[in-house]
Amino acid sequence: MSAPAVRVGAGNGVAVRVKDLIAWFVPPPGTETAGLVRSLVLAEDAASGLPLGPLTELRRSTPGLSLAVVSLGLEFGQAWVCGDAVVTIDGPDDRSEVRVRDATGVAQRTFPLPRYAVRLGEVGVGDTWSHLIEGAVPAGGIAIVWDPSRHPQMPVRPVGTAHGRVESPSPLEGAIPAPAQPGRPRAEVVSLLGGQATGTRAPLPLAGAEEESVDQIEVPGLRCARGHFNHPHAANCAWCGLGMIQVSHVLVKRPRPSLGVLVVDGRATFTLDADYVLGRMPHVVPEVDGRRVREIVLSADRAISRAHAAIRLVEWDVCVEDLGSGIGTWIQQPGQMPFQLPPGQRVPLAPGATVHIGPHRLTFHSHFLR
Repeated sequence: MSAPAVRVGAGNGVAVRVKDLIAWFVPPPGTETAGLVRSLVLAEDAASGLPLGPLTELRRSTPGLSLAVVSLGLEFGQAWVCGDAVVTIDGPDDRSEVRVRDATGVAQRTFPLPRYAVRLGEVGVGDTWSHLIEGAVPAGGIAIVWDPSRHPQMPVRPVGTAHGRVESPSPLEGAIPAPAQPGRPRAEVVSLLGGQATGTRAPLPLAGAEEESVDQIEVPGLRCARGHFNHPHAANCAWCGLGMIQVSHVLVKRPRPSLGVLVVDGRATFTLDADYVLGRMPHVVPEVDGRRVREIVLSADRAISRAHAAIRLVEWDVCVEDLGSGIGTWIQQPGQMPFQLPPGQRVPLAPGATVHIGPHRLTFHSHFLR
């Protein structure tokens, strides 16, 4: 049986993929989204198959939660829903739904694989779809598709790849990006809505997980009481959440983990485990090798320089450097006024900082600091 494609559609809600556990939920008002994502990661780690115990506890501890979860095995899949969430199973012999009749309860079902498709969340979310490798992204619904020919209404739009192109933002918010051009790579959308995974799992997202890993650079950091490697100024362990105040502040050198993600125009997410060069034609910079230094291709607007700016990882800092661009690069740190970056000067970004390059907006989200 071939592996299915996991696609997400734009809209309200959150899509999560951790290995073979795929979930969609709408967080109740006042609920921390990152906490729900972390609970789903823990649930996947806790048991093979569909972990009913942790999911039931999550429903009990989160009143008003609408959650749909699908776990895929070799021959069978399992669906679990609570609240107003719905799972639609489309197969060669039937089309059925899993939904809760009693708003306070849960419903579950086991179904044979493969199917034509299994949908979680809102079914009619439009035709803006993207692939989901692993992680958590805003989404109105999820489609797990084994036979794309039966779902021509779900074209996959390119919203950026780990080493690919970022479409120019549409003048209308929420407008559909331009269709894919022949030869242009499909999008692989990965992002994390705060927090990290636990245990021995690498921090989400795993952008470029199928590619050759970057040569690791060692940096000094601290270990929490459970041995997880952290930023030397982290207040809590980014892996398990333990407080770092009681940790002996003896620095040890270990390979540097991903420092966070860079979200471009709210569409494409890039994992900060390497340097980047940004511009119209960033490959003109000889150091761009696709591994230690990657490229982010912005729009073809000639106001943007071919090699406009660079993202540099220095120890634990994520720095921005203007490469002598024509219109300049602007930075806005949280709670401060925007300022123009002098060419050739590297400025560290605080978590939540934004970088403005022409019409493009890049936002830094840290895995370790708040």
